[in-house]
Amino acid sequence: MKPFDLARSLTERLLLPLMQGAEVRLVEPVGEARAVELGKALSGARLFDEVEELRLRAARRWVPVDELGDIAADEWLLVAALNDLLQLTNPALGRVRPRRTRARLAHLIERVIERAGPPRSVIAAVSRHALFSRVVELSRIDTQVSWWTGSDKFVGQAPPERLLHWPRLRKVRRRAEHVCLAQMADESAGEFAGLLDRWLAATPLTTLGTSQRSGVPFGWTGSALALTSTPGGRRVALRVLLSTADVPAALKELGHAAELLRPIDAGAFDHARAFVAEAEARRRQFAEQLGDLAAPRALGVRS
Repeated sequence: MKPFDLARSLTERLLLPLMQGAEVRLVEPVGEARAVELGKALSGARLFDEVEELRLRAARRWVPVDELGDIAADEWLLVAALNDLLQLTNPALGRVRPRRTRARLAHLIERVIERAGPPRSVIAAVSRHALFSRVVELSRIDTQVSWWTGSDKFVGQAPPERLLHWPRLRKVRRRAEHVCLAQMADESAGEFAGLLDRWLAATPLTTLGTSQRSGVPFGWTGSALALTSTPGGRRVALRVLLSTADVPAALKELGHAAELLRPIDAGAFDHARAFVAEAEARRRQFAEQLGDLAAPRALGVRS
């Protein structure tokens, strides 16, 4: 498949539905060579107007920006890596030699993530977050079906209708389970958790206050520490954090993650703790302002 055809498939099946909160459908594993070729071929190419519009609209929730530029080569690498990372959870992957296939794909995913690296600027971090902020909302529906003579489990797909016929006679039972991102891989894909952590570290704004949805615990990665060490990055990170659904829970988690740094790196611990304290102070300030606006005013009545 040519780079532009691959980009179109990744956009239509993965990236665009992801940004819209719709159902994503994976393409076949991309691998390192094709991911690199994709990034080189599309760097500076403005091909998908709807993606550009959604990215800019999302970014404006956190920063006043009129232009983000074209989707960068490293962002295309992350799109390809995300597709392949999710393919690791596919039970049909490598039916002949599944363990060898998964190990090979995991190695290639790791190399692609390394090539993408952390965001090189605040605006690059914002752009990545605008593209991938809804990754943490990804979930899969697994369906367990049992009947009088057996049972079966359907991972990420609906069971065939023939298994559901005559439910009372055949004693058919159907149970659907929503599986969050962190729990999608079974034991045969042991590399998934570590690779997911590394992929998320490449878009540090996306990890702020999102573990309740993704199931991935927050960690003060090097990219998160670096981003919040600059004044601009710190401001954006605070805006993203304070716009999450459950700010107190997010702050508690960030504080817990900071404590894990205490015996490892005193400087990083102080930095993380100061960030959490500033975020808490701002949260209280916003709450007080909202309280003042909501408080009833005494109305003077002229006699």
